[in-house]
Amino acid sequence: MNVQLVDSLVEIVLKLTPEEKQLFQERLIYQDFNKQTKKPLTSERKIKTLARVDRKSS
Repeated sequence: MNVQLVDSLVEIVLKLTPEEKQLFQERLIYQDFNKQTKKPLTSERKIKTLARVDRKSS
């Protein structure tokens, strides 16, 4: 991967507000889950996933 790209992404993430960081983390988890299962999250599964993110960020 391009080192300059990674450095730029790190710089951007470091500048995010706590709310933006939480949203970013939620999106990463959601994308990762979709990639692993090859199917979108159900509403129930999305709620459970977001609850896990809330606990981690507290």
